Amino acid sequence: MSPLLRGILSRGLVRNLCQDKVIVLRMTLTEDGRGGQTQDWRQVAEFDGRMVNKGNNEILLDAGIKVVCDWYLCAPIDIEIQANDRIRLHDEPNHYFDVIGTDAGQTNLLIQHVSLKEHFA
Repeated sequence: MSPLLRGILSRGLVRNLCQDKVIVLRMTLTEDGRGGQTQDWRQVAEFDGRMVNKGNNEILLDAGIKVVCDWYLCAPIDIEIQANDRIRLHDEPNHYFDVIGTDAGQTNLLIQHVSLKEHFA
């Protein structure tokens, strides 16, 4: 498939499928002024994506129950998402997803699929 046709089909698919406002956060280290560094999460991208729940599970951890939720994100192929980034929905600032991996560059799909683990703040 030609790159031009692939781009047209990809944009059409994203326009019709992706309705969630998604923000990509990337960890940065900044000087704290006392010789150390602090960890901060900086926004690197914002786009329309689609969040899909793959499954939920509960595990017993330290005499408590922990909910583990697996998700994946359908994202445009031209958005750079890296393992260890965080995904946050635009309207939920205290709720985020850790990026496990992505299939970007590995296939000729029209969208990229990003594997996520859910976290609650």
